[in-house]
Amino acid sequence: MNRQVRAANAIIQVLRGVSMPRGPLAAGKRAGPALWVYSLLPIVCSLFLGGCGGMTGMGNGQSSDLGSTNPFDVGSAFSTPRTTVTSTLGSSFWEIEGLLATPKIEIAKQTTENSPGGDVVCREIYYDSPGANGKSLRIFAYYAFPAAKKGTKLPGIVWVHGGAHLASKEAVIEWASRGYAAISMDLPGKGGPDREGSRSEGPDMTDQNIFAVTPSPRNSFLYAAVNSVCRAISVLCASPEVDSTRIGVLGYSWGGVITLIANGIDNRISAACDVFGAGYIPEESCWLGITGKMTKKQLQVWREHFDPSSYLAAQHGKTLFVGATQDTYYPLRAFLKTYQAAKCAKALCLVPNKNHETDDTANADIVKWFDYALRSGPVLPTAKVVPSGDTIKVTAYGARPVTAVSLVTADGTDFTKAAWKSTELPAKDSAWTAAAPKPTTPYFITARDDGGALIVAEVRLPGTKR
Repeated sequence: MNRQVRAANAIIQVLRGVSMPRGPLAAGKRAGPALWVYSLLPIVCSLFLGGCGGMTGMGNGQSSDLGSTNPFDVGSAFSTPRTTVTSTLGSSFWEIEGLLATPKIEIAKQTTENSPGGDVVCREIYYDSPGANGKSLRIFAYYAFPAAKKGTKLPGIVWVHGGAHLASKEAVIEWASRGYAAISMDLPGKGGPDREGSRSEGPDMTDQNIFAVTPSPRNSFLYAAVNSVCRAISVLCASPEVDSTRIGVLGYSWGGVITLIANGIDNRISAACDVFGAGYIPEESCWLGITGKMTKKQLQVWREHFDPSSYLAAQHGKTLFVGATQDTYYPLRAFLKTYQAAKCAKALCLVPNKNHETDDTANADIVKWFDYALRSGPVLPTAKVVPSGDTIKVTAYGARPVTAVSLVTADGTDFTKAAWKSTELPAKDSAWTAAAPKPTTPYFITARDDGGALIVAEVRLPGTKR
């Protein structure tokens, strides 16, 4: 089963309250817990020149320097987001007024589905979305909401699939069973045998179309895809059962990239979750074989219009970043650089010992994030790390008692292969101490409360020149 399908299905099982079996990458070893990193906590990464390695074309000799301790001064992961700037492309390239307009919605089919949370109304719909050259595209989507909540304003979720995938009826039903109105579209066009079933118009989801910038960047698949997500938000806002002030977007892989761009141009987004997607794609990703063949001008145009790094200073909704430590598509260094540069209220969840996959804890955290951000759910705890000579001291606090603090270390700096190991630290007087790891040892400090919530107080990723 494809990794993104497993991740999405695992989220669905969390929504149902059922545990999923772990994927084949976890065979023979249990992955460590998901790691929450809050924006009030420093990320200190000393990186030398060198690619992330692991996958053909990824060891490109370019650096991903994450800079100094917390240089962006974003504040608490659960603080009120600062006033964000508008992307320089927001009012011109993306034609925001058209994206905000009330869409034309066609209901093709409606059924009532049973779910653990009660009956759910599920519709197959089509809506209009801008394409290149002034063309209007017809986009297919599933839209679902709880039948028993009629007359009640609900938070909304836009569920965005990744490459080689389609809209998920099961996902929108399960989010609806939890009290959300949820929409999931076929991103534009087709693209490969796995997307032959797409019912949406537009450019196919191929590498060639994703990185197209001629004759205009509006010919890129990503232009049509981001538009289709913003128009899905308009569908939610036009639905009588939806509270338009509580809209979230959840995207996987390329869907995560699309989520970050949408969150940079659409101020209707209150909360977002980017699973795996990262910026700095031309510098460090599995697509270097494609970007390396583009001219300098083409690369500049693509980066300005479609790399998430161009939108990180303008993120509107508070955002959870979910990454995998061994990811070969969006490597750890680039993913952390993306997280660090995002100027919004934010949190980071890292899945140890996985490549482009989530685990049970991360899947549960995604649900908790939207419950917190859109439904006034509980805030997770926080922690502080104070280095002192050869030791580090951790204090942790929150709404629930912190029951454990651990030191999580990696056995190498090739993060596509490095294994992470967690060691619980002794507690004394509501504090935890440990011998500071060697400067060459990558590590996390984690804290867990009695409800199972996990956070990371600090992450250090020393690198070596290869």
